[in-house]
Amino acid sequence: MLTTSHAFWALRLPAAPGVRAWRTAGAISPDVPAIALVGVFLPGARGRARGDLFDRVYHRSPWREVHLALHSVLPALALRTVARRPGRARAYADGWLSHLAIDFVTHHDDAWPPAWPVSGWRWRSPVSYWQTEHHARTWAAAETAALVLATVTVDAPRDRAAAMLPIALAGLGVTRGVSRRRQAACERDPARTTTAVDA
Repeated sequence: MLTTSHAFWALRLPAAPGVRAWRTAGAISPDVPAIALVGVFLPGARGRARGDLFDRVYHRSPWREVHLALHSVLPALALRTVARRPGRARAYADGWLSHLAIDFVTHHDDAWPPAWPVSGWRWRSPVSYWQTEHHARTWAAAETAALVLATVTVDAPRDRAAAMLPIALAGLGVTRGVSRRRQAACERDPARTTTAVDA
């Protein structure tokens, strides 16, 4: 699922007053380092293959370990365990775990090991949100329809406007499907049995 969709659902689902923003922050947190690093490396990537940018963001230490840690359930579960009472920390952990749960069922070649660093095992879902050979267009169509349906049931114009970006990006996946630069990045990963690529 796209980062924007993770954010939309975290904001849209019911929550106690004052914790919705924390749940949303948790829901996008696994992807924030990649987005930030793309912004850092992109200016210096002109003239290079796009796959090189993804290699720099995802496959080089220490960034690879950062992504692996943020896509592992262990730190998220540890945070939720420490946060025994409902509140900001638990909402953040719940958002983080929701991201990991959705990623678990929507990644094939770029699946993350959910118990890293204890285990490098990962499950390749039959559905990928971005690979056309693994039903990406069907997923994108379902995601877009769900976003539209959720948006039309919102009364506040501001909330409807905030949903336009997730809808547009998910809708783009219906026709675009696989990103060749990400496909190449997955294929070039020399440790792809224990690591993965995400966005």
